[in-house]
Amino acid sequence: MVRPIVAAKARNADTGKEELIYCLIDSGANRDYISTELADRLGLERSYGVMVLKTATDVSRGVRPMVSMMLESID
Repeated sequence: MVRPIVAAKARNADTGKEELIYCLIDSGANRDYISTELADRLGLERSYGVMVLKTATDVSRGVRPMVSMMLESID
């Protein structure tokens, strides 16, 4: 299985602040994940909610920080 890494822009829709990033495209995922450092640099507001994380070998449930951001093509 190939998971491409592509250049994109992550953007805070409220402030317009954006940053060029590289992201891994996982077509089987139902959520997107970013680092707390990127969320801080973009000034994204956090909310908290219960989230279930499933991997090939594990399932975990817990309260996790969530943000809203836009991911855009650089084209």
